[in-house]
Amino acid sequence: MPRKDKRAVPVVSPALTLRQRAEVSLRELPEDFEVLSPAALRQMFHDLRVHQAELEMQNEDLRAAQLALDTAQARYFDFYDLAPVGYLTVNARGLIEQANLTTAFLLGVVRDALLKQSISHFILKEDQEIYYRYRQQLIETWQHQPCDLRLLKADGTSFWARLEAIAVPDEAGVPALRIVLRDITMRKQAELELRQSEQRFRDIARVSADWIWEADAQARYTYVSDGVKALLGYAPEEVLGKVPFDFMPADEAPRVECAFGNIAAAKKSFIDLENIVLSKDGTARITLTSGTPILDPQGNLLGYRGIDRDITARKLAEDQLRGMAAELENRVRERTTQLRKVATQLTLTEERERHLLAQELHDSLGQLLAVIKIKLSALVADSPQASVDEIVKLVDQSDQAVRMITQQLSPPILQMLDFVSALEWLSEEMRRGYGLTVQIHDKNCTKSLVAEIQAMLFRSARELLINVARHAKVGAATLAVRCDDEQLRLVVSDAGCGFTANRFDGGLPGRGSFGLSSIYERMSAIGGQMEIDSRPGHGTTITLTMPCAIAVKEARPS
Repeated sequence: MPRKDKRAVPVVSPALTLRQRAEVSLRELPEDFEVLSPAALRQMFHDLRVHQAELEMQNEDLRAAQLALDTAQARYFDFYDLAPVGYLTVNARGLIEQANLTTAFLLGVVRDALLKQSISHFILKEDQEIYYRYRQQLIETWQHQPCDLRLLKADGTSFWARLEAIAVPDEAGVPALRIVLRDITMRKQAELELRQSEQRFRDIARVSADWIWEADAQARYTYVSDGVKALLGYAPEEVLGKVPFDFMPADEAPRVECAFGNIAAAKKSFIDLENIVLSKDGTARITLTSGTPILDPQGNLLGYRGIDRDITARKLAEDQLRGMAAELENRVRERTTQLRKVATQLTLTEERERHLLAQELHDSLGQLLAVIKIKLSALVADSPQASVDEIVKLVDQSDQAVRMITQQLSPPILQMLDFVSALEWLSEEMRRGYGLTVQIHDKNCTKSLVAEIQAMLFRSARELLINVARHAKVGAATLAVRCDDEQLRLVVSDAGCGFTANRFDGGLPGRGSFGLSSIYERMSAIGGQMEIDSRPGHGTTITLTMPCAIAVKEARPS
C-alpha cells in the first residue's frame, strides 16, 4: 500500500501576524479622528510606530533567512551536481524530471537533453524488463532497493550500472522515483573473471585424477573434488566434515596430525608429505600431499587448501627398482670380487713365471755360456788369438745380459734378503747406476711378505726411482716403507720439478706415463691403490697401498 502523506502544519510568519494586528488596529480606529482625545491619538501613534519598528526588524530577519536559504540551496546544488554518483528523479510516466551533471556524464549527453526524456531510452533493450519489474517493486513496497542493469550511452555503447532508488509521492500523491546511479562496469568485469576462474577450477577439479580439497582450521574437509572417489572409493559428500586422520591407519595418524600442527604454527606451504591412507574397501594407498594454509589479512589461520596424488604405483615401482639395483650391485660386487681374485692370481702367476724364467736363464743359459767360455780358452795354441779373444768378449757380454735380464725378471736379492734390506740394496744400485741418492725410511717394518707381492713392490719401487732419476731433475729421493695391522704403504717422494697430476684412474695423460699406468694396473689387479700428489715446481709423492691381508704371509688366507 502507498505510504500515507504526512501533511506539514502551516507556519504563520511573524511579519504577517504584525500586519494583521496592524490592520485590526486600523479598523478599530474611529472614522473621525477629531473625537479622539490628544492622549488617545498619542497612544495610537505610539502603537503604530512600535508596529512599524517590529515590521522592520522582522524584515531584516526575513532577508537574513532568505540569504542563508539561498546559500544552502547553492551548496546543495553544488553537491548535487558535483557528486561522484548520478542523481535523477523519474516521474510516474517514466520521464526524467531532474538529473545532476554526473548522470549526464555517465550517459554521454548534455543535461538539458536528459530532462523530459523517458528513462527507458537509456536502458539496454535486453534489460528493460528488469527495470519495469524493479520499478513495480519499488512502488509496491515503498522501500529502498538496489538493481543492476545495463545502460546505453548516447554513442550506443553500454555499461553496467547499479540503481539504488526509493519511491516518493509527488505533489499530487503519485509515486515518483529518486534514483542514485553508479557505474559498476569494472566490478562486473571482475565478477565475470572471478566466475570464469572458479569455473576453470571446478572443471580442472572435476576431470583431475588427483584429490583436491579444502579444510577449515580444525582440518575438517569443507570441499572435496571428485578425485577422492578414484583414490579412496568415497563419494565427496561422504568425506565432507571429516579430517584426514579418519582415513589413515592408527599408527599413521599421529605423524600426520603433528605435521598439520607444524604447518599451522609455521603458516607456510607444505609439499611432498607422504601419507598412508585406507580406501573404502580397506586397501592401503600411498598419497603425496601438497598444500598451503589459508590465512586472513592479519595472518590468522582460517584453514588449509591442498591436493593429494596417488603414488602407490610409483612407490611400488621404486621399491622394485631399488630391489633390482641392490641385486645388480650384489652381482657386480660378486663379479668384481671374482675378477679381482682372477687378476690377483694372474699377477702372482706372472711373478712366479718371472722367477722360473729367471732361474731357467741362470741355470741353463748362464751355465752354457760359462762352458763355452772355458772351451774357448782351452783351444790349441796355434788358434788365432784375436778371434778367440773377441769370441770370449762376446760370451762375457752375453753372460752379463743374461744376469741383467735375470735381475729384472726376478732379482735374486729378494730370495736372499728381506724386503727392507732388498730396498737398501736397490738404493745402492740407484746411486751406482743413476747417481741418485735414495734415503730409506722403514719405520721398523719387519713383516714377512708374500714372495710374489714382494717382487712386484720391489720392481715398482725400482721403476719409480728410475723415473725420478730421469725426469725429476733432482739428485735425491726418499723411499719409505710403512706398515700397520691393516695396510702396507710404499712411498717414493722427491723435491723435483713435479707435474700436473689429474685424477688418476688407469692412466696418465701425455707421454712417458706408461710405467705409471703399468704400476697402477698391477696394484689395482691385486686390490691395492696408487695415489699421486704432484704439482709443477713442488715435487712429487707417489704412494702404493696394499692390504696386509694380501701382502703379509701371516695374514694371507689359506
